[in-house]
Formats: sequence, structure tokens, C-alpha cells
Amino acid sequence: LALHARIEASTALPTAATDGHDIYVNPAFFGKLTGDEQEALLLHEVLHAALSHLPRRGGRDAKRWNIAADVVING
Repeated sequence: LALHARIEASTALPTAATDGHDIYVNPAFFGKLTGDEQEALLLHEVLHAALSHLPRRGGRDAKRWNIAADVVING
């Protein structure tokens, strides 16, 4: 999945995000991370896509759903 995702810089967000296809990363935040942390961040965003978190959200509250999805990924 990571090979098919576009990784785009975005200053519109504080850290990183995904739309389920592409990954958006704040370059200032990303640049402060170690190499291992950068890999972990990208893996985290790819796992949102792999686990279909965005299409499965449906009409649920987006913020609460993202927190629950992050718990699954970071667990």
C-alpha cells in the first residue's frame, strides 16, 4: 500500500493524515522526527488504509472514529 500512496507535503495539518489513498505530512513536523519515527508515522497512516478505516467510518463522528482507529493501530 505504501508503494501506491502519494506522499504529499501539507502545512494545513499539524502532523500527518491520510484520506485512505494518499498520505499528507507536515514537513516541519516530519523533519524533526528520527528515521525510525518517520517510518513509524508512515506505517501508521498506511495501516489506516489497510484496515479500511475511512470507508468503514460511515456516518460516525469523525474525531471519535479516528481516536478509536488510532488505538487499534498503535496497540
